Amino acid sequence: MKLERFKERNNKVIVVGLFTIICILLIGSVVFYKTFASFEIHKNFNIIHGSIEDAGNLYFAFYVDNKIQENMPEKGNEYYFNSSESYCAVNGVKDESIIPWFDQDSWAVTVTGLKTSRTKCNLYFEKGENLLEKINSLPLQIENNGENGLYRVTHENANITYTDDVEKQNILKQDELRYAGNDPNNYVWFNHELWRMIGLVNTPEGKRIKIIRNDSIGRYSWDSSESEINAGNGFNEWSQSDIMKLLNPGYEYNYDEKSNMLVNNSLYWNGMNGKCIFFVNNFSDCQFDYGLKSSSSLIDFITWNYGSNSSDLYTVGNTYQSYDFERSNNSRKGCTSGEMCDESSINTYYSQGRIGLLYLSDYGYATSGGTYGRDECLSVDMYQFDEASYQSCLKNNWLLPMDEGEYYWSMIPMSTTTNSNNVFVVRYDGKVYGGGVIGAGSIKPVLYLKKDTMVLSDNIGTKDKPYILA
Repeated sequence: MKLERFKERNNKVIVVGLFTIICILLIGSVVFYKTFASFEIHKNFNIIHGSIEDAGNLYFAFYVDNKIQENMPEKGNEYYFNSSESYCAVNGVKDESIIPWFDQDSWAVTVTGLKTSRTKCNLYFEKGENLLEKINSLPLQIENNGENGLYRVTHENANITYTDDVEKQNILKQDELRYAGNDPNNYVWFNHELWRMIGLVNTPEGKRIKIIRNDSIGRYSWDSSESEINAGNGFNEWSQSDIMKLLNPGYEYNYDEKSNMLVNNSLYWNGMNGKCIFFVNNFSDCQFDYGLKSSSSLIDFITWNYGSNSSDLYTVGNTYQSYDFERSNNSRKGCTSGEMCDESSINTYYSQGRIGLLYLSDYGYATSGGTYGRDECLSVDMYQFDEASYQSCLKNNWLLPMDEGEYYWSMIPMSTTTNSNNVFVVRYDGKVYGGGVIGAGSIKPVLYLKKDTMVLSDNIGTKDKPYILA
């Protein structure tokens, strides 16, 4: 009997205890849910072009200065979207194929790659610092002895002839800051990719930060042409080139009559798949995962100069001369006779656009010197860079490294008396020389950032801690 009474009394205690615990848990969960939910935005979405017609729910959580907030900061208060920290997760697991893009101008977020329900995107915002001002405030290297860092370049005696506008000429004669050495701290996180700063560079519109993609987007022809035009060898005319149309917006309907299909039709800009011209008028499938369209608010519309600097394949010119030639009114076409001197090509030495390629002077100024010192390296004809005497010039140039046998395109034409189908290329061994535009060279896109571009975080520009652009 005592045992039965004892058991009965304990059952009552257990029931009361469980009830109390359940009440506490319910109250706690309500409080937790309210707290958690108040810091999220819940959106319904449907996938139209995907394998799932109704993917379910999408949640946003906002972090401002690393503290969760109910809403993202208002536009115009110096806060910017940190694309490096922001990410999306499915059922709590980070999914790098789902990418949150932020348009700073419209102050709106777009999520691409959605494919399942229960997706939560954590969006990070923080205050930024003007990138141009930051770079301008960094300490400079003054020894010119092979050290990594920023170097001042003087152009006060430059011969600028592309325009008669004295104001623009004077802008292009201002001092610049160039990153040089074998691995200076010039990495930036842009468009969800690693890019590198060439430096604070003069343009006819003023000083801008010029950047180049860290990796090539592939190997494609610079230009091509029908067999009856310029003997089928293409033209070294940037403003009408195939590669320009691949990289820049506005050529989405670029049609090739010979192949009866759209080719090089702004695919890289839009991050699309399609057909690209690859080596001697052959076409290949090309796929660009990250287009620049979503980052267009940071990319400036700039005048690109590309005056010719040589009529001799074996004489390129040194770095100082290249700066002048590129900003000259020298025709890119110096042809006087021959089947590859077709007069139907457009003959310009500058145009405006968003995306270009490397200048020869960019490549030259990227060396910090070495055995002979930087000034001597800048005074050497770049055609001679592969010679044993100038290996230190190449060893301390961050723009050089590439696989043996490779070369990458510049946007600078080479003008000769017998052809108009060569542009300058940078070869794996460091030499600069002329290459036919129908060849397959590596492409590293180059662009200028708008002068109000901001940099986030306290990163120092190394590969593992790049500056984050906003």
